[in-house]
Amino acid sequence: NKQGLKSVQLSFKMAIRRFFRRLWRYSYKNIPNLVLIFAPIITSPLLILSNTKEARCGWVILVMGLYWMFEVIPMAMTSLMPVFLFPLLGILDSKVVTQMYMKETAMMFIGGLMLALAVEHCNLHKRIALKTLLTLGTSDKWLILGFMLPTGFLSMCMSNTSTTAMMLPIIKAILDELQKGKGAILAEEEGNKESSIEAEMGTGAETDMGAEMGTEAEKGMGKEMGTGAEVGPRTETGTGNTRQLDLSKLRELMMLAVAYSANIGGAATLTGTGTNLVFSGMIQEIGGSEINYASWMMFAFPMCFLCILMSWGWLQIYFLGFRHFFSFQKKEANNKAIKTILRQQYERLGRINSHEVAVSTLFTITVLLWIFRRPGFIPGWASLFPETNIGDTVPVFLILFFMFALPANPLEPLLGWRNVNNPGNTPFKRIHSWSVVHSGVPWAAYFLIGSGFAIAEGVKASGLNVWIGDQLASFKNLSPSLIVFITSSLLAFITEFTSNVATANISLPVLANVAVAIHVNPLYLLVPATLSCSFAFMLPVATPPNTLVYAESGMKITEMMKAGLVMNILCIAALNLCLNTYGIPLFHLDKYPAWAANITAVQGSH
Repeated sequence: NKQGLKSVQLSFKMAIRRFFRRLWRYSYKNIPNLVLIFAPIITSPLLILSNTKEARCGWVILVMGLYWMFEVIPMAMTSLMPVFLFPLLGILDSKVVTQMYMKETAMMFIGGLMLALAVEHCNLHKRIALKTLLTLGTSDKWLILGFMLPTGFLSMCMSNTSTTAMMLPIIKAILDELQKGKGAILAEEEGNKESSIEAEMGTGAETDMGAEMGTEAEKGMGKEMGTGAEVGPRTETGTGNTRQLDLSKLRELMMLAVAYSANIGGAATLTGTGTNLVFSGMIQEIGGSEINYASWMMFAFPMCFLCILMSWGWLQIYFLGFRHFFSFQKKEANNKAIKTILRQQYERLGRINSHEVAVSTLFTITVLLWIFRRPGFIPGWASLFPETNIGDTVPVFLILFFMFALPANPLEPLLGWRNVNNPGNTPFKRIHSWSVVHSGVPWAAYFLIGSGFAIAEGVKASGLNVWIGDQLASFKNLSPSLIVFITSSLLAFITEFTSNVATANISLPVLANVAVAIHVNPLYLLVPATLSCSFAFMLPVATPPNTLVYAESGMKITEMMKAGLVMNILCIAALNLCLNTYGIPLFHLDKYPAWAANITAVQGSH
């Protein structure tokens, strides 16, 4: 009887374990479905216990935040939830909500993408990247920097996903060539090893000295192949295995360098990433005049350049070691092979054609019009039209009109230029093509940006911003610089798990009210918060460049997390340094602006 009872108890325990194991597996696999169902239910006490406008608006924001974080439905559809929830819950009229999705900032996003697609369409971006690589040189250090600088530069005006996807095939071609060179070196080493064994049998005492010299030679050779300080402790696995490991480290290093540069570079301009556009649109809505294309670039460009340089050094130290980073040994064989690959790919593009000349000229004109629209140190060309407010959308769509109107190669018959990519071109082919725009614009991101304005308007209309400001009044006891450090660190962590634009949509209105509550210039909190949303380096899901690199490199998530954690720390430190030095006089952060009073307006002008 006792044995039977024990067996029943054991069977019962095993059944319970199996049940919970299966429940866990089912729950883990179906987390999005569970969040889809239970997120509105769990947050429903906000509607039941406090049936006010503030509570209803807070409920919508919480549900949208959970849906964005777990991607339970397409992010574009989550972004459109305010269109039906705000009117149904009595927060905003449907006419007001729908207008939020057609703001100037959203149009600026579309215009910037269309301009970037014109650059991609004529392969100008690839020519710039390859030319930069050839100019900087092909040694390990300069090759990595040669990948990072053009990636960061192109990401300022193009999608960071596109720039990363463009660079990865070039990296793979270079690594394949290094793999071939490694095989030749290993074969030579094997022959030297056999000679060493023969010598050992005949020399006796000289063997020890020869072995030591051989070991040092192997270490030196290992450094040349990009191994760094890690070669010493790993040589016991065999020369071939060690070299293979080192080459895989070099692959991870180069690919992560490209992803990091793309993420950082996009933050350098107002049009480079959606979070910057959300911030710019918010400041325009409340009447701030300090933020424009020129002033933002004057602040963010040096900071981003510093972050790229720090990531260049950190990744080499992390993957290759201190000795490799501070070594100045030359590797002529590898350098020659890499330069040959880059030269072949550059020559494959052919001579520069009129299409590329036209795009580069019009693109340069657009950037100059953005910078000198209202630069601050001079009146700017927008002052020629005092009766209307000229925004950044005017120059970009004006130039886009000419791109769709002008032929791609009007000078080809006169100058004898030859379009290698499209030898059958006619003079009537336009600089830009609508089919390229139609297939290349991520319309989901457009709705994501629009949802930020809808949420901000709902927060104002419901009075939730006033309630938040009252709750956060206790922050007055903290120094503003400490608040900046805490918020930038927190947002850099949150953006690892959810969209950077969604993070900005939710956090920026809250931080604006914090600034009003503690009587600090809102830009002092909003500028670092906006940039922190671009510091997504730790997880593959954080940004599309991270996802691409993780899939191509085969690296472990733990490796990406360790490298990315230090990158987050370095970039947050650089951001706080720049903000508290030249950022203060640039944006007048030591003064409380009059337009800050508009943040607490309960009802917007709409």
